[in-house]
Amino acid sequence: MDTAGGREAAYGDSRSAIVLIAIGLPAMNRQPLRLAFAAAVLYGFLIRALEVYFYPKGRWDHLPVSVDREPSRLWSWADNPIVRTARGGIAWEPYSIVAAAMRGGLPAASEKLKSLGIASY
Repeated sequence: MDTAGGREAAYGDSRSAIVLIAIGLPAMNRQPLRLAFAAAVLYGFLIRALEVYFYPKGRWDHLPVSVDREPSRLWSWADNPIVRTARGGIAWEPYSIVAAAMRGGLPAASEKLKSLGIASY
């Protein structure tokens, strides 16, 4: 979610999910349905957490070839974007940049960006 609109859409999705949970769960009177619904909700929140804290560490979008050039990769069970992103680990870089800025101001943040190979503004 690179744009402000994208972040707003993500927050809107979360708000919608909370409303659906509040309405849907009490309306289900059979235990198997309630469990399936709860499992789907937990899975959705897991995917959201991967998106927030792990992406883009798996580099699935562009390695081995860009998904824009080969959209058939979207259907590959062997190279799943969710699994690859989870295996990539937490993306600590944004947090380390913020920590550097808090310790040493903008010059320290700029230096941290350079050390990570990210072009500063």
